[in-house]
Amino acid sequence: MGKEKDKALYMRMYPKLNKWINECWLCHCQGYDRSIVESPNNEQTIAARHIKSFFQPLDLDEDGLCEVCSRLSKKHSSDDEEYDGDASEF
Repeated sequence: MGKEKDKALYMRMYPKLNKWINECWLCHCQGYDRSIVESPNNEQTIAARHIKSFFQPLDLDEDGLCEVCSRLSKKHSSDDEEYDGDASEF
């Protein structure tokens, strides 16, 4: 089995672990939530080790966007603010 199939199978087998998975609402990339998986005393459960083997860490901003989508969204917003023309031109 490929890694993607293994990941999907593991998450279907243990659906409660979805609480540890972040997903960008725009691009739908997935990764684990560092704050939940990494405990303060550096002890990891078996589930946490498995999650880390299948996923990369993924931090989301306050809007639920990954770093790339957040950057693109901010760039797009600033481009819109620079436009001072009339929308009827289109």
